[in-house]
Amino acid sequence: MILTVEKVQQLYKSKKEINWLFFWGHQQSKTESISQSCLSQWWPCQFTEGDRFFFSCT
Repeated sequence: MILTVEKVQQLYKSKKEINWLFFWGHQQSKTESISQSCLSQWWPCQFTEGDRFFFSCT
């Protein structure tokens, strides 16, 4: 697992293949299980931190 910018730079310089995981589409999983679809920045959701409310990009 790549956890730091330094690790990405090291892998890039070594010319090893890096398997990137980009933001996913915003379709719900057909089985309603957690999948890569939860990585969509467009998935409608909201959450709170203390007394502050946050919403997704929808």
